[in-house]
Amino acid sequence: MNEVRSGIERPIWRQPWREQLRRSWRGALLASAAVGVLFLILSRFIAIGPNRTGSLPNSIFLVVKNHEVPPRGGFVAFHPGPNKYYPADSLFVKRLIGLPGDRITYVGHRFYINGKPTIAVTQDRAHDGQIMHPGPTGTLPACRYFVVAPNPWSYDSRYSDIGWVKCSQIIGVAHGLPR
Repeated sequence: MNEVRSGIERPIWRQPWREQLRRSWRGALLASAAVGVLFLILSRFIAIGPNRTGSLPNSIFLVVKNHEVPPRGGFVAFHPGPNKYYPADSLFVKRLIGLPGDRITYVGHRFYINGKPTIAVTQDRAHDGQIMHPGPTGTLPACRYFVVAPNPWSYDSRYSDIGWVKCSQIIGVAHGLPR
């Protein structure tokens, strides 16, 4: 079936579609299987997630599933636990701004860390009209972190539903991918 001119076989991309499919379906199936197996292996170590709410500057994050905590100011990925808006095992990415030993205070709808104001300003009500209760205050104990996003409507440590993030909730460090 291959058309041969002057004893030289035409490249596959110059052959009719039907011939291309007949000759390459096995290779495509093998490549698809290899990509699937690679994805299964890598998904144990990394995750790629979109920022669906627009609460952070990056639209896509690469999460390294190493249960490590980034330095202050870095992005951390975690499961929020039971709350009224998202499944407990959802993937949240927020900026880590409070570390164990930091003193968290709340005055006039604003959270302070060690006496310095943060971007964490609370809303009285959520978009659906439900009352929002401020998160905990005090000194962050070992293995507890205060996380926020710059968006004023971000659902994070500033609200009691999320509160301080525990070590057991942390998935790993998140890296924002450029737009």
